[in-house]
Amino acid sequence: MFFVSAVRRHRHRPASPPGYWLPVVLLGAVCLAACSETPVITTLEPTEGRAHDVVFIKGTDLDGAEIVWDFGKPGQKVIPGGYQGAYMFSVPHDAAPQTPTAARKYSVVVRKGGVDSKPMPFTVPAMDGPDNIARPPGPNSRMFPKARIDAVTLVGATFEPGGVRATLYVQGANLDVGAIVSITDNLATTPVPVATTSHRVLRNQWFEVSDDEFEYPIYHYSSTIAIPGLRPAGQRIWVVATNLDNVPSEPFEYVLPTDATTIDSDGDSLPDDWETGGFDAEGDGVVDVDLQALGADPYRRDVFVELDVMETLKSPPGKPVFDAIKDMFASAPILNVGNAQGINLVIDASGKPCLEKPTGGDKCEFFTIHFDIGFQVPTGEPNPFGKPSEVRFSTLKERNFDDNRRGKIYHYGIWGRHQGNSKSGFSDMGDDFVITFDELGPTYYKPRSGVEALAHELGHDLRQLHSGGADYPNMKPNYLGVMSYTWLFRTAWDPSVRLTRATCVPMYYAHPDAVELSGSFYPNVNTIVDYSEGMGRPLKKPTPAGGSTSMCGTAIDWATVDPDALVTDEVTDFPNWPSLKFDGPQGNGSLP
Repeated sequence: MFFVSAVRRHRHRPASPPGYWLPVVLLGAVCLAACSETPVITTLEPTEGRAHDVVFIKGTDLDGAEIVWDFGKPGQKVIPGGYQGAYMFSVPHDAAPQTPTAARKYSVVVRKGGVDSKPMPFTVPAMDGPDNIARPPGPNSRMFPKARIDAVTLVGATFEPGGVRATLYVQGANLDVGAIVSITDNLATTPVPVATTSHRVLRNQWFEVSDDEFEYPIYHYSSTIAIPGLRPAGQRIWVVATNLDNVPSEPFEYVLPTDATTIDSDGDSLPDDWETGGFDAEGDGVVDVDLQALGADPYRRDVFVELDVMETLKSPPGKPVFDAIKDMFASAPILNVGNAQGINLVIDASGKPCLEKPTGGDKCEFFTIHFDIGFQVPTGEPNPFGKPSEVRFSTLKERNFDDNRRGKIYHYGIWGRHQGNSKSGFSDMGDDFVITFDELGPTYYKPRSGVEALAHELGHDLRQLHSGGADYPNMKPNYLGVMSYTWLFRTAWDPSVRLTRATCVPMYYAHPDAVELSGSFYPNVNTIVDYSEGMGRPLKKPTPAGGSTSMCGTAIDWATVDPDALVTDEVTDFPNWPSLKFDGPQGNGSLP
């Protein structure tokens, strides 16, 4: 039986102080009337962990407070907390057990206006134990990975005669609470620290896959507010995040806004003016697309899709498919200024891809679609009336998609039966795609296959490829996401095919106990699908001198990984989520 789960992807809700409005002139905590009240810690979550672990604090009177680590001991020190109070902290990088085999207890205190809470114990456990726990292993084992900046967006910007004062929202993987943001406009010079405060943290989930399987294990994602001061409008800068162990991230390039009318705070290629005031296609003062009514938020990335579904499909998509992929985007490891995480995916599946018949009425189903956007049709000129079973994608789009009003906002897709080149889908890598796996057989007629197909082709529109930074090889077992052919339609394959295509099945099925006994798919399969986070370790083709022979305990058939011998030495993972490109509709598919 195929079970469809309504469980969200795999991440906890982000930790943040009450509310979310960020005043751009106040980064430090302000102590007002409540200064004399005694702060109280009711819970540390978790109560034990290792260096760089993020700990959430629950209690009362935490706003405007500071955190004291190792209270009452020679190593006592104040450590950074989150925005506007003592809501979270990173375990100091030098925290360690008493010995490799004996735990050590530290005391944590919240201090406000000179008044201390009662100490709360926090344990750094012994180094022994399983390596499949999603936590940093500590200073006596593997080094904690350096921070990775995934995105820089805007909280706000004020334009003055001398330039722009911008408040930046810097986020990424493995940033400590209290990580320092530095900025330079020249990579030949040392970045200069700017005013910084941590805002949110999102813990990651590995489904108990071993740390050994990851080249870049991501323990958490976090966001930081940074104020670089007055700078020239439109200036190109590089942003660096340095963790509390003084290890800096790689520089991240960002261009400051040029003027107030073109600001796109969240970087989704939809100007703030459109997201708050609507899109006026003709410039006649009439709003043609009310983005705000559709859930658009200038501080959270939005993706809009019009998807026309053909009639008489054997496996038409329905609400479980659309809900699952919207949940996939909403659960993405992306933090926002507002309360909601991830990306807002809006799907309009109310239409059909129809053409008018010469005799009147509409024809809304065709056996073969020739995807001809940016590609030459291989079978000549299909005529929908001379060959009633065939049609061009461009012909259907011209008839059914309002390009004038929606073309700069929406991706356009058609869910059909079959493609002229026998592929299960295609994309122009910009704003158009087609899904055509209806003739592949009953094993594909499952909600999970539909979610994977839609996520895969929309991923191409967002310029993600089968091999990460390239399109080949397209069956890498360590490219841990649905853009890889190792994951696409996996539950629909014959068991013998699954046996030859190794991957981390607990991450594919989003369940720690997932296995594929004798190639059978995991019986509790759900609709949880994901793009890659870029964690997987490199795999080297076996040679007489050595190489990679397994992935997550499953033997690798290298002939399957690289059937065309395009790669001879090594394959790597790739981070899809921070690499998404949102400018396809704006460029109308005409992208480099």
